Amino acid sequence: MAPEDATTGTKKFAPWKSFTCWLLALMLVSAFASGNINYLKNVPQEKMTPALITKASVAFKLEQFKKIAGKTDVVVVGSSLPMCCLYYADDPKDQSVIQLMKEKNLNPLQAYTSAQYFSKLSKSSVFNATVAASMISDVHLIVSKIIDKSPGKIILCVGLRDFADNINCSFAGTPTFQALFDLPYAFSGDNLPFIFSHASKPIQQELSLYATLPMYRSHSEIGLAMTYESEKLFKKTDSKIAPKQEAKAETKAVTVKLPTEIEASKLETASMEEKPVLDSLGYEKRYMPPNYKQMDLEAQALDRICQLCKDKRVELVLINMPVSSGHQALSSTEMRAKYLDILQSISTKYGIKYLNFEKNDLIQDKDYLDTVHMGPAGATMFLNHLVSECGISNLGSSR
Repeated sequence: MAPEDATTGTKKFAPWKSFTCWLLALMLVSAFASGNINYLKNVPQEKMTPALITKASVAFKLEQFKKIAGKTDVVVVGSSLPMCCLYYADDPKDQSVIQLMKEKNLNPLQAYTSAQYFSKLSKSSVFNATVAASMISDVHLIVSKIIDKSPGKIILCVGLRDFADNINCSFAGTPTFQALFDLPYAFSGDNLPFIFSHASKPIQQELSLYATLPMYRSHSEIGLAMTYESEKLFKKTDSKIAPKQEAKAETKAVTVKLPTEIEASKLETASMEEKPVLDSLGYEKRYMPPNYKQMDLEAQALDRICQLCKDKRVELVLINMPVSSGHQALSSTEMRAKYLDILQSISTKYGIKYLNFEKNDLIQDKDYLDTVHMGPAGATMFLNHLVSECGISNLGSSR
């Protein structure tokens, strides 16, 4: 209750004692603080969870895209398949991007925004907006954030895992949603009803907090930074950091372990016997048993991406990325057939350019670092073919 004025007997309003005022103040501070502080700048990469690495990378990419908005011809979106392709094809790497990532303590592979080799081949400006372990629903969120910034074309590179992954996060509980979900996205088109009709109750609560209290999206980073600094202070350097915030089942398994630059160079020259075994990345568990319910949901997300690009008059190119022959065998024939049917039917429905490398023998098994991620030789070969024989060239001509 508000205190009474001793002279008049009326109740005075004391804003500092009002819960509503404190809540509004917290939201205001949160809005300004969110996204402006790099809590993990001093935390070693090996101390970070895959979720935090991915989350920081996607936030960085969208932040960088805003700076060059209107100056790029094409944006490449998708998961780690196109990410590795664009990254390993660049030799040398874009040093301005590498330096900026070092300053911000970001993962070099996941946060790399350049695509110099592809840009040179296609005679256009290409931005790399790929995100490791992203689902098609994540790509819809990313595309929604960039499409009003006038990209000439969007190239969406996909794989079966982007539609069905038994050991990934629940729908809308991914690092991409944690990093980018906000009120403008929620209330754009039918995004809110689509998300809340498919997301679990815990995820809905999380998303509500991300949208209304933006600073909350950094709670895991704050917890990890505080734990790390405390360990340094008390010289507990041998202990393992395991923030309570990351113990949630919804956000624990979010990505495959991508090869580092050093590991990639070794795998590039390794014999087939020395390559990672077929199931080393957990794909058999990701695909089996087939999650057709998830596939149908992600197919809806692909349809929504196509509709969004059509409404905004942005050309979309859909590419089914090549994978090794052994990788194809990890999923059932029926599951892979359904996946291909989704790509074909939706691309036909919207009349978009669709390139299918599912059975293409262009990339040999020896040119993969594992079973799906192309190394330098495979990446350059794939991009050369994409530009020279598939009509992916002069991408800026329509601008």
